[in-house]
Amino acid sequence: MNTFSIRLTDVDRSQLSPEVRIKQGKDFEDAVCIHLLAQYAGNQKPVAAVVEDGILTIGEVPDMDTAIDLLSKGKLQEGVALCNLILSHDPRHVPALYNSGMALSDLGKLDYALERLNKAFTQDPTANIAIAIGVAYSRNSEMAKACIWLKRAIELDPDNPYARRNLGGVLLQMGNNAEALSILESLATENPHDQGALFALAQALMANGNDTKADTVFIATINLAPHTPIADAAKELRSRIAHKGFRENSGAGAVRMDAVFYFVDAIKTYSLMSKEKQMAIFQEVAIVGMRGLDVNDPTQKYTLRSLPGKMLSGLHMTCYMWEGGRIFMPGTNMGFDLAREYEAAMTLAGRKTP
Repeated sequence: MNTFSIRLTDVDRSQLSPEVRIKQGKDFEDAVCIHLLAQYAGNQKPVAAVVEDGILTIGEVPDMDTAIDLLSKGKLQEGVALCNLILSHDPRHVPALYNSGMALSDLGKLDYALERLNKAFTQDPTANIAIAIGVAYSRNSEMAKACIWLKRAIELDPDNPYARRNLGGVLLQMGNNAEALSILESLATENPHDQGALFALAQALMANGNDTKADTVFIATINLAPHTPIADAAKELRSRIAHKGFRENSGAGAVRMDAVFYFVDAIKTYSLMSKEKQMAIFQEVAIVGMRGLDVNDPTQKYTLRSLPGKMLSGLHMTCYMWEGGRIFMPGTNMGFDLAREYEAAMTLAGRKTP
């Protein structure tokens, strides 16, 4: 038989016996399961029926590999449904408790997740289950409990990188920046090719006020794998560091006149070109910008095939990116706040700010 699921509220009560039809709440859930199991009493393989979170699932008790396969493919709801069938047949099944608990945590159903993960840990007190409990608590904003469980995981497996990385992240959220940095420096030293470990270390360096070293580690993070979500997050934080340094160099509320004049040049250059040449400049600047631009070092220069003969600083390049974005992607956040400088440049150029 195939496994199928249906919302309990969609069950047609008219198809049930009168005594089942009138039941409510948990009594109705149990009665429906008993009714359905009776329909499949002659099935060659064990059949289970279970109601979880308002969803009724019935089917042959699956093997755990089938459930894990679904979960590994990101089919969390389907995988949890199979785990529910396994657990209705064997409530102490540790792999089903652990894997469905992690999936429920990913789905944001944290109370259900913690219930299952704690049951799993009671029977099998391993580091991986302790990590999953700690992560679920952190997602539930219970950082003190998360910290306890992640430290317990490290006691069980001192070299576990996931336990150490997650503990470092929780400590940062708790404001224990120095302790977090110590853990994450050690982790990154031992795992120099772990992109997640490097990213966590860079975050800890930022939290401890060492933006210069953090930026270096963010660059290393990006270089390991430039097209991952972690790399994208590292690029965003690099931009934040650069903007902070940019504003510190100009003074609070002050307009950076070098950026103003770079904008004037970019506005004039774009205005004299066809749309095709404008697009060529914008695309090339954007590609170079994806690798990172140092807006705070005027001695570092970049060249563009679309602008032969020009030597541009990182800040100058950023101004070209801004103006190109205004033309081709109006309203897009370019990731670096130069609004004051752009407005001043438009005034100097005798134009109105769009």
